[in-house]
Amino acid sequence: MTIYNKVKTEDFDVSELQAEINADATIVPSCLSITSSGDNLAIDFASDLSGAEETQLDVLITAHVPTPESIDVTQLPFSDIDGNKLAVHPSYKPHVAGITTYAVWTGAGDEVDDDSNLVDDGEIGGGPLLHLDCTTDDSDVEVLAKFHPGNGRIWLHEAYIKFFNAPEKAYISGGIVSMATPLQTSVNLDLEVTDNVITYAAGGPGTGTHGFADPNKIVLVPRTFSHDGNWNYDATNGLAPAAGDGEFKMYNIDKVVHRFVNRIPCFDNNSTYFSITSDETTELPVNYYVRVCAKTTDGSNFTQDWHASVILEIYRQRTIND
Repeated sequence: MTIYNKVKTEDFDVSELQAEINADATIVPSCLSITSSGDNLAIDFASDLSGAEETQLDVLITAHVPTPESIDVTQLPFSDIDGNKLAVHPSYKPHVAGITTYAVWTGAGDEVDDDSNLVDDGEIGGGPLLHLDCTTDDSDVEVLAKFHPGNGRIWLHEAYIKFFNAPEKAYISGGIVSMATPLQTSVNLDLEVTDNVITYAAGGPGTGTHGFADPNKIVLVPRTFSHDGNWNYDATNGLAPAAGDGEFKMYNIDKVVHRFVNRIPCFDNNSTYFSITSDETTELPVNYYVRVCAKTTDGSNFTQDWHASVILEIYRQRTIND
């Protein structure tokens, strides 16, 4: 091994410089490493360089310019200048190429029909109010916020809650629910259903008890950590069955897949909205919806009517129908 001491007064990157030296066919010995101290470089070669090779080394060092650091500006905080002061604050607004999003505070999802199916021409934000009217004869009340994909993509950010006359042991929860994958039993019976889990028929095509009713409403529930799903999917190969080690499951019932507000205790009165803050903004997948519920942990102690209201802070792709 032979070390050559050189000087580089301009900016440099030792890894990139080493790669450039080893890529030059006119320098035969391999460059094993480069260490730096200030402007000084110690360049270690596997063997001695010839005079011509050292001259070429000097040319490479002089010509070397490091690659500029690439920065994703969508991940930077936004800055405002007020007079001579610089204020920096993070933004949770989604930045997606070709899409404009708007912050919306809403107390309802989109309008749905009597069968709770999303409708194309329903009013944006015209769904049931996220108001929970809890009476003494019903200790478990829920309200749903569904958003139609024809009205644009949805990102969830934060929630705001207030309540009145809440008894002891009352609470509010909120979560994301995957809609049931609709099935039929007349044709293409390639599927089986066990404990509400949809799987591919063990005997192959046509040997099952069910088939898909609407290919546009197949709802895949990710099994990212456990990898115990019965299906895999990618854009190239489409949907494929898996032997209990797949990325997704499918259900023939609505399924709570994530509870982002879990059993927030309510007692007495909170007449102004308080915020359930978040440092994240998460897209709501198509055929998923928001469920908010109010409950008491002991129904026998549920002796008074109470009320709760919820506001969602979301980002929408657009705010009017085409």
